[in-house]
Amino acid sequence: MPQCNAAMKLDDAFMLRDALKKKLSVVEEYIAIAQAFGGSSAVPPPPPTNQVALPPPPDDNRDLEDRPGQEYGAVSKAVRAAFPYMPEIFTIADLLRHFGKHGPTMNVKQIATVMNRLVKKDTTIIHQRGKGSRPTIYKKPATPAP
Repeated sequence: MPQCNAAMKLDDAFMLRDALKKKLSVVEEYIAIAQAFGGSSAVPPPPPTNQVALPPPPDDNRDLEDRPGQEYGAVSKAVRAAFPYMPEIFTIADLLRHFGKHGPTMNVKQIATVMNRLVKKDTTIIHQRGKGSRPTIYKKPATPAP
């Protein structure tokens, strides 16, 4: 009986050896392919990504002559020029109504952007900050805004 167990263990050892040889040949083939393509056999290459090439950023000193009918700062100049026609306390809607009647054509975003910049420069004062559906109320500047 002891010989029979030894023979079975020997058969299992041969089968295990053959299976490991097959696996080793697969690993050696992978290493050969990786080295042929210049990759490292130790670490698999990262998967390719689908990145889109972004256009270069615009030059900071670009001319704004690309915009037909508008020069640089035209919206800001128009908003500041409307201040004398505003009541002592006004909102962006008041400015929008003024431009609707007297021109030039502007939208709320353009006016809001100019007003936010003028507040940051301390040339315009916020009388009451808006929240939710309440609009921000601005106080008319004492002197014309630069």
